[in-house]
Amino acid sequence: MALFLILTFYNLDTIKTGYLNQARYEVTDGTEYRYFYQPEVLDEDEINKILEKYRELSLPEDRNTADVADLPALDMIIQVYGWDWTGIRDVSVEQFYQDRAGIIRSVQEEEGSSREGNSNGTFAAASLSEPIRMGYAEGWKNVNSGMSQCVLIVLVLISIVLVPIFNEDETLGVDGLVKSTRFGKLKLSRIRIINAFQLSSLLYLAAVAIYITPIFFMYGLQGADLPIQSSPQFFLSMVEVNYLEQFLINLVIGYVAISLMTGITLLVSVLVTQVYTSYAVLLFIMAVSYAIQMTELFFLKHYLGNFLPVQMAEFSSYYSSYESYGGISKMLTVPFISVVVLFVLLLILSKLVNRRTHFLHTGVG
Repeated sequence: MALFLILTFYNLDTIKTGYLNQARYEVTDGTEYRYFYQPEVLDEDEINKILEKYRELSLPEDRNTADVADLPALDMIIQVYGWDWTGIRDVSVEQFYQDRAGIIRSVQEEEGSSREGNSNGTFAAASLSEPIRMGYAEGWKNVNSGMSQCVLIVLVLISIVLVPIFNEDETLGVDGLVKSTRFGKLKLSRIRIINAFQLSSLLYLAAVAIYITPIFFMYGLQGADLPIQSSPQFFLSMVEVNYLEQFLINLVIGYVAISLMTGITLLVSVLVTQVYTSYAVLLFIMAVSYAIQMTELFFLKHYLGNFLPVQMAEFSSYYSSYESYGGISKMLTVPFISVVVLFVLLLILSKLVNRRTHFLHTGVG
């Protein structure tokens, strides 16, 4: 917990430094955006006001001369029309959002996803033509942008803590005593599996609580109901959720990744009796995960990499990419299939534990 507290304040300092590096004298640590980002809608009036106001700018060189309050809308317009819009005048709101929708669909086609594959349920934009509500939401933006690092740290800690769980008796010198009891290691091993998931769950929830508290304390809870498209980072996203829903989705997917990593670690701990060898195996698995994440082979990333805990924790990909499985959004299929895989791992783990404890108790093998 002390480690997470240190990392959280380090992360908070990094966030503040990121605002300072914008070289805007009006903004020192981002909290000033409360006074600049007033609730508004990116409608026809706002679009044409920005187009006219900054028509003569030489972009991107002169971007920092724009008013702070205009930057979100400016960055969104730049994503649609590029850095040079000197010939564009009097854009209707319908035309602007149609142009945006065209860019989104072209990206979908480039990534090999069908349009229907991203039009399911809550997670598909009901309409790409509705004007986007904007406002201050720096607390939620900063929390959601750093959730991946929080989960990755927990993944590493879980691997470190749980590897020796089935080899503690030998380490403590009580292996013979445990074997001589009525049930041997059977009940003890089952309790250890339950304890492992309890530990990983509590560690994850405590880490998230420690991580988000200072950020919300400094940047506030305003803007929870704003759509994630109000941030230029997700302006071209078709995922129709607000910042609070995004946080809850990240929280659930993060927990699935943590649970899957717990299952993998326990399985390695049962199969490999040497603690240092188990650490080496887990290190190899994480290295392979990163290698798959960096590869350009779509088939490997799509059907294997997306289901590894390290890649599952890359939350921004769920909102900015357009992958689907059988026409169902990646945001739904990856956690669901991962839960199924976790149950299969637990069944295998249960069989291995029963077999191992039976052999140890009877002296066979």
